[in-house]
Amino acid sequence: MVKIKNSSESNLESKLKAIKIITEELEGLKEDDRLDILSFVLKQLKLDGSMINIDNSGLIESNLPSVGSDTTINDTMDKFVSRKKPTDLYQRIAVIAFYLKFKEGKDEFKNSEIDKINTVQARQPKIGNIADVIAKAQNRHKFLTRGISPATHQLSILGEEIVSVLPNQDEVKRLIMENRPKRRRKKLTKKSKAVSN
Repeated sequence: MVKIKNSSESNLESKLKAIKIITEELEGLKEDDRLDILSFVLKQLKLDGSMINIDNSGLIESNLPSVGSDTTINDTMDKFVSRKKPTDLYQRIAVIAFYLKFKEGKDEFKNSEIDKINTVQARQPKIGNIADVIAKAQNRHKFLTRGISPATHQLSILGEEIVSVLPNQDEVKRLIMENRPKRRRKKLTKKSKAVSN
């Protein structure tokens, strides 16, 4: 007698097969590479927005609300910035960079472009020293990274996550704390040990 599979059994088998294939393909890779691949796949499937964490047991968990709606932006630039409510210039730069990437498909930008977009499209107050603000957004806050083309910048992964959770400043603080580099303790030299004793 032939057993006919119902749709729920067929669906479960498909899921298990996909899990098996994905797990086998990712097994030999480093953890960072696995996260990069999973993030890319989610974006391609338009499911991006969950921040992926892998705990010690190897389970994947999501800590952030879905931002799928933010990666398919329907707002104009000024409304998007207004809705995200950035509290400082560095967050505002990240919000503008996010919009450029996901709405306009522009991954890289120059200081002069952001300066113009900030006042014209985003309708925000002029930033006094745009070069300094962008440098701090990149080097101090890590919301941006260097672009491939000369004198360009692009939104970092942290910057993307920050904008995704805005206007929730508690989530912003949590992300910043989680992404702070750990300070290395200086080893005491013989000379400094003698001075401390």
